[in-house]
Amino acid sequence: MLKLHKQADMQEEEKRLERVLGAISQPELIQKDLTFALSEEVRPQDTVSVIGGVAGGSKQGRKAAWKFVRDNWEELYNRYQGGFLIS
Repeated sequence: MLKLHKQADMQEEEKRLERVLGAISQPELIQKDLTFALSEEVRPQDTVSVIGGVAGGSKQGRKAAWKFVRDNWEELYNRYQGGFLIS
């Protein structure tokens, strides 16, 4: 999915792929997706969609996403300044 995301030439396709990234249950892939969410490859306004996709994909994803948000709170808060995306 990450490879397809890199190859996508339309924003709509990128967004679809970002949403389905959460449909996994392997802990190492969940972490990879969450790290990807804050990478330069994901537009800042789409980061929340990736994290939300992971959180909504499985119980393991929900726990991992919550930990990821807590561990990266300062960066997320600075990026979104408490705006509606972070809430």
